Order: sequence, then structure tokens, then C-alpha cells
Amino acid sequence: MTISRGLLLAVSTIFLASLVSTLISCAGSSPGVFEQILSVIPDTESNRAMVAINDYVQMQKQLKIDAPRKDAAPDEQFTFIKDLYSLDGLEKTLTLAATIGFINNNSSYLLNSLESMRNMEIGYWLIDQEASAGWPPINMSIIKGRFNPEKSQQTLVESAKDDPPNIETYNENTIYSWGGDNEINLGKRLGPPAYDMLGRGGRFVFQKDFAIRTNQTSIIKQVLDTQQGKQNSLAEVSEFSLIAKELSSHGAMSAYLTNQTQSFEITRDLLAASSQNKTEDIDKYLAQGPILLPYQTIGLGIAKDEKGLYGLIILVHVDAQTAAQNVGLLQQRIDQTSSFFANVKWTSIFSNSSIISQGRVLTAKLYGPDIGRNWLAWYFNHDPLILHE
Repeated sequence: MTISRGLLLAVSTIFLASLVSTLISCAGSSPGVFEQILSVIPDTESNRAMVAINDYVQMQKQLKIDAPRKDAAPDEQFTFIKDLYSLDGLEKTLTLAATIGFINNNSSYLLNSLESMRNMEIGYWLIDQEASAGWPPINMSIIKGRFNPEKSQQTLVESAKDDPPNIETYNENTIYSWGGDNEINLGKRLGPPAYDMLGRGGRFVFQKDFAIRTNQTSIIKQVLDTQQGKQNSLAEVSEFSLIAKELSSHGAMSAYLTNQTQSFEITRDLLAASSQNKTEDIDKYLAQGPILLPYQTIGLGIAKDEKGLYGLIILVHVDAQTAAQNVGLLQQRIDQTSSFFANVKWTSIFSNSSIISQGRVLTAKLYGPDIGRNWLAWYFNHDPLILHE
């Protein structure tokens, strides 16, 4: 899965607009960062299924990339975005878990929004982390940084003179919204001030430390309730809290958290739906090597140490005994089985691995020649590396 120069530049544009949207920028991962992000994400079934977080502070620190000034020329800004993706040139490319645009909720929003982003004081020079949670249409985008909410609100409203927002106060926050909840209007797709690719208007809240966007008013109110302790957050779910702490301890730059585990039956169905293989061939593949004991939650991440980049697999179990048993079983799966889609041994993808358990948590560090992409790609391809009973 190689990324061409053209695609990389497209991704840069995407990212730049994301940052336009403000979901992208520079950010950081110090101990506790992932816990802080989870503390504002409501504990819902949809959010437990998908949380993606990028930490740009940690990314710049680990990759030694300096963000350009606020008034930097477009070429400089493109170079910064490209460098976040490109390690050691264009051969090694970093995949990030969260790349959703904030203002237009779409990664194809273009550079002409850069001036609005500057005016709204929510550019990448002020953003530390970005997160997206939940499956559409009940998903949300959250950025953490150092903002001027009054300036952001004023600019957003002034840019919408021909399409004024609905304004509502909730929990002492002002919500700005356009259109009905998840209302599609293709005539307004990617249009100002805040319509996404399907023409759905956004709902926005701007604070000093956070900016929030959803396409549904009830969802943004859930976030505000969570901030005030009126609704439980994902940080209060022990499995997600354990993963967040482990990610922070490694200084992860990007992460994906989910309760969608690779159980045997579900994985079998997913492989049948996403490949041309016959059922008997899938069954034959799944029968190779040992499978893991059940676990509850998955955390995937990308980090860097003295050896270079490495992927993280973090599994939370019901008890410490199960986690300890899965250490050996996962090592056997890496050593003895193959990738379903790449049709090569896992050891060709992950040339070096280190797996330990502590309490209920199993942590695997995986190194490889293209780990910048492969740390996340296998999971999204439903490749059953962590298949369990």
C-alpha cells in the first residue's frame, strides 16, 4: 500500500483544511493527554466503538518538525503538513488515526479557507490534540488547544451574514448551528460557513481549551454535559482509561481505541463480506495457528523510541491471568501465522516484537519496515492478527 507524491500532496491539502477546520494542527502528547481527551468524550455505545486521537505536540517533538508561524506562506504550511506524514522522505509515510475536518467536517476542504482559519484564531499553531469519536451520523470532532472563543465566534458569525446561524445557550456555552440535525442539502456542500460534503450544517461550541463540532445538536449537548459531570465520559470507563494511560506512557503520536474486538465469528463474516475468497478458504485460513483468549477493548497507537517508530497493540482483559496467557498466544500468532490480505507472514510486516502484560493490560510493541502505515492498516482491513475465541 504505497502512497504516491500526488496522493501525499492531496492528503496534505486535506490535512490543511482539516486544520482549517481546526481539527488539524500541531499538538502534543505528554502523560495524561489521552486521558484528558477521553474526559470530554461522552460514554456512549457509538463512542466506545471508535475514538481516534492525534497528538501534534508529541508528533512535532518526536519527529523534530517545527510548525510554521501563523503568517507563514502557503508553501511553508504545505511543507509542514507533508512532513507530518512523511518520514525519511516519501518512502515512509505516517498514517494518522484522526483526519476529520473541523469547520467543514471534510478532509477535502481547500486552502482558500486558510484565511478564515487565521481570523478565527484556531489554526494549527494553537492546536495541541484533535479527536474524532463515534460512527456517523452521531460522530463528533473535538480539538484541544489555546483558543480565543470570542474571536472565533465573532468571525464565524460575520462570515455567515447571508446564512445566519441558529444560536442557543446551553450549560453556559453558546451553540452555533446551521440547518436541521443531519439535514442533507447538496446545494450547500462544502459551502460557507460550515457545511460538510453532504451539505449538512455543523453545530459549534468554542471554549478556551476546546472547540467542538457535531452535525447533531443533541450530540454537542452530550459533550457539554460530560464536561460538567452530568454524563459519564470514556475516561470513567476502566478499559478505556487503562488504554489511555498506556498510550500516554509511550508518548503515542496517534491512536485508535475501540471495543470492536476481532472475535472469531464476526471476523469470519467480515472477511467473507470484504474479500472474494470462498467460505472454505476463509475457514482454512482462520484455522491456522492459535487464537487469543477473549479480551474486552483494543488500543492501537504509533510511537517512537531509540530504535525508531513502533506500533502499539494494547488489549484490556477481564483479568490479569487472561492477559498473561495472551502474551504467549499473540507472540505465536505473529511468529506462526500470516496476513490474510497481504498473504505474507506477519513477521514480514512486523520484523521485531515485544509483548508484555501488566495486570489486565497486554501491550505489544511492533517494529517493521513500514510501520508508519501498518500500525493501523491491518485492523481497518479486518486482518485477523488479534483473532480471539
